[in-house]
Amino acid sequence: MERGFSLFLGNSGYRTDQTQYIRRMSEARFTFVFTSLHIPEEDAALYVERLDQLVREAHRYGLRVIVDVAPSSLPYVASLDESVDGLRLDYGFSADAITELAKTYQIAFNASTLTETFLHELVNQGLSLKNVEAWHNYYPRPETGLSLEWIKRRNQWLHTQGLKTVAFVSGDGQRRGPLYRGLPTAEAHREVSPYGAARDLHDRLHTDAIVIGDQDLSPYSLMTFRENEARLRVSVREDIQEAELALLQLPHRQRFDPARDVIRSETSRPYARKGEFAIRAKETQTPSSRLKGTVTIDNETYGRYEGELQIMKKELPFDEKVNVVANVREEDMILLDILRPGEPFRLVTDE
Repeated sequence: MERGFSLFLGNSGYRTDQTQYIRRMSEARFTFVFTSLHIPEEDAALYVERLDQLVREAHRYGLRVIVDVAPSSLPYVASLDESVDGLRLDYGFSADAITELAKTYQIAFNASTLTETFLHELVNQGLSLKNVEAWHNYYPRPETGLSLEWIKRRNQWLHTQGLKTVAFVSGDGQRRGPLYRGLPTAEAHREVSPYGAARDLHDRLHTDAIVIGDQDLSPYSLMTFRENEARLRVSVREDIQEAELALLQLPHRQRFDPARDVIRSETSRPYARKGEFAIRAKETQTPSSRLKGTVTIDNETYGRYEGELQIMKKELPFDEKVNVVANVREEDMILLDILRPGEPFRLVTDE
């Protein structure tokens, strides 16, 4: 999964620690930077100075720079000391202008508004689609993001045209104003973990590359992307047994024969047998349904299944042979439907 991140040039969202952030993102295997040159009511001279600096620093770490431009801001790009790598084109560019720009830059179109007619017109003028991508927008206002089904259908069509697709996920550090509600492409991803949203876009919606829309990632998310590991944060029950906590904190792997209703850890039951752990039944356990995201461990009354850790993918009825030990946090729930057969995962306990 190719991934990039955003940096903003105006005072709203500008990072004074830009160099250090670029280095950290490069170390976490991000490969390109996205920025914009046509946000209204900003100082163009300041933009050019900061863009020059961004391009130099990004190239120093081997990162490509893609810039969102309108026809009016294109002269500023041409004036840079060091060239950007790609242009995401806003409205107003003619087919002739685009064909000419493609001789110098990678070109990115708006994934939602690109038409087959216009694409064929460009190809007839000599545009090679090898150097062309289709980028979905991000949506700062809640309730305006795209549906998952629309993104999937649109990606399918764009792939039939030979285009690489790109979409945005919200950051979970400092978010960009003025709304501070995330910059995702999909509305369903607005408040979920960046890694979970990225995996959803890539694994289920067939998006080729993702971009962190906001200008910041939390250290936790940065680590998750760097390790490229499914990590589910959980809130542990107060009555958890020592043996249960030991099983919870193991490195886990989903079985290669995935169950319909639950994620089954391939690791926990053999470990419990090897350590001779006794998972006692909880007499005081409230007889309530096991909701989606509930983490359970089979107790001693389940015979040979004792010690098996499971995560509910759907609501299931109460079972006295099963101990409830934790609950997956809401922002990581998305990963429950994405984990692949045989994929490793970790359960991260709250501090």
